[in-house]
Amino acid sequence: MSCPPDESEDKESPPSEELECKICYQRYNVHSRKPKILDCLHRVCGRCLVKILDNADISGSVPCPFCRHQIEITEYEVSALPDDTNILFHLASRDRSTSSDLNKEVVLNPKSFSSSSPSQDSSNCLVITIMEVPRHSRSPSRNGSSEVYAEQSLDSLSIGKAEEKLSLLRQQKEESVLKEEKTQHYLEAVVSVAEHISLERNHLLHMASALEQEKQRFICKILNGTVRLGKLQKEVQVRLKSPLNIS
Repeated sequence: MSCPPDESEDKESPPSEELECKICYQRYNVHSRKPKILDCLHRVCGRCLVKILDNADISGSVPCPFCRHQIEITEYEVSALPDDTNILFHLASRDRSTSSDLNKEVVLNPKSFSSSSPSQDSSNCLVITIMEVPRHSRSPSRNGSSEVYAEQSLDSLSIGKAEEKLSLLRQQKEESVLKEEKTQHYLEAVVSVAEHISLERNHLLHMASALEQEKQRFICKILNGTVRLGKLQKEVQVRLKSPLNIS
C-alpha cells in the first residue's frame, strides 16, 4: 500500500485554481505557458501575454488585464520576465508524483491477509493498477470553454481600450466647448469696445461740426466788422474833405 502524502506539502502547495492562467484558464506548464510575474505582481501565462502585446495600440507598453497598470515590455522581453518559481516547483512535483503513481501496482493476495509473508508466486492474486489522468489532458468541452474565456478576456481588453478612447474624446470635446465659450466672450468684449469707440467717434464728429459752425460765425463777425470799419473810414475821409472842415 502506498503511503499517504505529507500534510505539510499539501498545506504549502497552492490551490488548484492558482495553477491556471486567469486569462485563458489553461494550466501553466514549463513550455509556452510559464507563469510570468508582471510589475504589479499579477501572473499571466507567456502565451496570453504575447497575445496582449500583439493587440496593444502602443508598442512597448501594455496594461495589466487585472489592475490596468501600465507595463513597459516588448514581445521579445516576455521570456525575460521572472517566472513564478513556486508554481513551477509544484507543477514539477505533481508531474513527478503523477508519473510515479502511474508505474505503481497494488498487489492484493488472499494469503497476505492470513500470513505475514505473502507469496508473490501465487496465481490467486488480483493486480489493481490505479492510474490518474494527467491534469493537462482536458476534455474538448473544457478546451472549447477555455478558448471562449480567452476570447472574452481579449474582448474585455478591447472594450477597455474603447472606453479609454471614448473618455479621451469626451475630455477633448469638453475642452473644445470651453475654448469656444472663451472665444465667444472675447468676441463679445471686442464688439463692445468697437461700439464704444464708434460712440466716441460720433461724439467727436459732433463736436467738430459745432466748432466748425462757431468758426464760420466768428469769420462772419470779423467780415462784418471789417466792412463797418471800411465804411467808417470812408465817412471820416469824406468829412475831412468837406468845405466846412476846410474853413
